[in-house]
Amino acid sequence: MNLVIVESAAKAKTINKYLGAQFKVIASIGHVRDINRKNGIDVDKDFKINYEDNFDKAKQLSEIKKHLRKANKIYLATDQDREGEAIAWHINSILAENNNLQDIEVHRITFTEITKKAIKLAIDNPRNIDMSLVNAYHARRALDYLMGYSLSPLLIRKFPGCKSAGRVQSVALKLISERENDIQKFNPIEYWNISIELTTDKNEKIEAKLKKVYKSKIGKLDIKSEKEADKIIKDLKSSKLFIKDILTKQKQLSPSPPFITSSLQLEANNRLGFSPKVTMSLAQKLYEGININGENQGLITYMRTDSTNLSIEFITEARNIIKNRFGKEYLNETIRNYKNKVKNAQEAHEAIRPSDPSISPEMLPKNLDNDLINLYSLIWKRSLASQSSNAISETLSINIGDDQNNFDLYSSFTKIVFLGFRKIYNVLETNTSSEKKVMEQITKDSILKNINCLKSQHFTEPPPRYSETSLIKKLEEYGIGRPSTYAKIMEKNQQRGYVKLISKRFHPQPSGRIVTTFLDNYFNLYMDYNFTAQKEDELDLVSQGEKDWKSVLYDFWDDFSKRVDTTLKLSNTNVYDYINEAMKEYLFPKKEGNTCPCGKSNLSIKMRKNGSGPFVACTNYPECDYIRSEVFPDEKSEEELFENIVLGKDNDVEVLLKKGPYGPYVQLGSDKEDKKSLKRASIPKNISIKNINLSLAKDLLALPREV
Repeated sequence: MNLVIVESAAKAKTINKYLGAQFKVIASIGHVRDINRKNGIDVDKDFKINYEDNFDKAKQLSEIKKHLRKANKIYLATDQDREGEAIAWHINSILAENNNLQDIEVHRITFTEITKKAIKLAIDNPRNIDMSLVNAYHARRALDYLMGYSLSPLLIRKFPGCKSAGRVQSVALKLISERENDIQKFNPIEYWNISIELTTDKNEKIEAKLKKVYKSKIGKLDIKSEKEADKIIKDLKSSKLFIKDILTKQKQLSPSPPFITSSLQLEANNRLGFSPKVTMSLAQKLYEGININGENQGLITYMRTDSTNLSIEFITEARNIIKNRFGKEYLNETIRNYKNKVKNAQEAHEAIRPSDPSISPEMLPKNLDNDLINLYSLIWKRSLASQSSNAISETLSINIGDDQNNFDLYSSFTKIVFLGFRKIYNVLETNTSSEKKVMEQITKDSILKNINCLKSQHFTEPPPRYSETSLIKKLEEYGIGRPSTYAKIMEKNQQRGYVKLISKRFHPQPSGRIVTTFLDNYFNLYMDYNFTAQKEDELDLVSQGEKDWKSVLYDFWDDFSKRVDTTLKLSNTNVYDYINEAMKEYLFPKKEGNTCPCGKSNLSIKMRKNGSGPFVACTNYPECDYIRSEVFPDEKSEEELFENIVLGKDNDVEVLLKKGPYGPYVQLGSDKEDKKSLKRASIPKNISIKNINLSLAKDLLALPREV
């Protein structure tokens, strides 16, 4: 008998059907061993790693050993990434230690798709365990262990309740915390926008925008007050405007590359509303196998990848499908190859694509979960579109001026003249006017009349908090972590109470922000984004056999361990004094600064001994028992950033945007007036607070109307 060991039970079931009675396929259910928590790494013995069997995998190991008694060959068919290679190595090591491999051939096999052809090809082409990949796994786990298990006790001692830190986890937390600092410091800047509608001599309407005002270029924030806007409108209306020039330009639009892990998560979130965790769970099911016509079949290739490569077999078949199904005009003349934009992408891997492109989304069983169908459809269309022809857009640009050269305006209209790849995979539009009809009847030197101007007040917006997908994009941009680690990074910070996911956005909690400030000072080298990315570079060199994995640990450990020892010797008072100073603009934003209301001492952050979080208290305790539970008093929510904003005036009466206990609302009149006589109107839930301007506020305040 031939024994095949894979990672998941669903995968085992699918593969078993392909291989027949001579093979027995069983699952390890992930990692069977991990680093010993008490005595994990012996630094003094050349970084010897002490692994132990995972207690919850005893059943799987027992099952593997039981089937070995009847096996002649064992095929370790775990996933083809570092983690999968390590699982194969661990299983092999456990069996060797128990003398269970005598007279048994051990082979390592991998495949990127679970199809009959791919599985048989892997069985026919076994290889040895790639020790370079295993060593890269050793180095990564050792780095994470040494950093996490050194910093965690330190944090617990200085900040009770703050239980963990990590090489990648803490850097992700730093990104979230720094964004919150930016939001808390943010002060909205007022600016005005002028929308202009013009009429041609043939009564065609043109919407135009200002490009130059009084011969100077004008930017988004350059009109700073209503007074300035009124002057521009007055002068504009008295000008004689005409069309100075008309330009028509065509543009080639190329398709996006096939999906990698991060781009799939981003697109599934944008189009289907899936969280990264949901996307990866669904992709796992598509990869492991779906029942089609009574047979389990893997529908997509391996979903943890950062490579945009496609196999020549897939490209050939995809191009035939494009030609036969959509028409030869939709097939690109040459094969498209995409360059990986991700730092250190694993070039040997493939992009996420259909295992069999001839299975179109419409061919999937109707009773299949809609989410699975929708995700497969996204992958199928994106993969095929990557080999399709360019789309062609045509833009009509109209330059408008006046006889005094005081103003330059412009208007443009875009339409798609050839769909190309968009026939297969339509692009989400970001410009709602992009499909407007091009007005071919407009001619140069035409006089424009009926100059209608609409002014609107706006305020600059703070940078948005990170969503799961935007955080993944930022981590990928810095070269931090790997596709398989992103979900774990975000989960760990939530589990530790460092961040909360509220309305799909990460909000750092006080403990998270304080821990970030502490680590960023005392361990600044290791919190640097470049350091984490550099370590990924080194791990890649290890996986390629170009660097010794233990040299990575020696380079890291010498300085890091000294910093841990030095920081341990600091008193909590020293550490809190630093935090108070470093975060004073967030902790003590009022005029009185960090002076306690008692007037005799300063305020300082404190940590509750039960680990329930930080608070602010007087340093003269017990003489003064003042406590402030609100650690960051001016921490602003996205709605609070727009609280008490003056939107403008209606007949010389101020119109304000405010926030009350039941949500945001607009108000006619200031709070200095008789509050009973003030008119107010709630903002409907379907209107974003960011879109509220004076015109909309006046409309809301006018309700209810008598009909």
